[in-house]
Amino acid sequence: MAKEILRLKDRLTRVLSNNAASSNLLHGQHAVEQLRAGQPDKRAAPRKPSAMPAYLQIAGRRRMVHCRIMDMSATGACLKVLRADKHIKEDVLGFPDSVTLFITFDKVSIACQIAWRLPEKNQIGVRFMSPARRYQ
Repeated sequence: MAKEILRLKDRLTRVLSNNAASSNLLHGQHAVEQLRAGQPDKRAAPRKPSAMPAYLQIAGRRRMVHCRIMDMSATGACLKVLRADKHIKEDVLGFPDSVTLFITFDKVSIACQIAWRLPEKNQIGVRFMSPARRYQ
């Protein structure tokens, strides 16, 4: 798992270095939100900003849920849940505690546990519970 996560982080760093403006915007936005909330960063591992597309597989659902990885570390990620259809609004409060994250760019899946939910921004925080696994 550690090798796969490090490889993902390296790839993410290269992508972000090619687009420094968006990287700084995403990182700055997160820092401002933390300062406004007056909360210290309690994460076990430092996170790198991202804008990587991904999907969530939720037990009991036939279709995958579109999401974007907002930031990621070796231990977890912040995900923005996107609407696949303008008439369907995904409710992050209704998600089960366990989901599977599919990172399309690297074709890996990771079992995750939802650590927090922010319904007003349609965001969730996930902890990685398994090593990254390749899929076809």
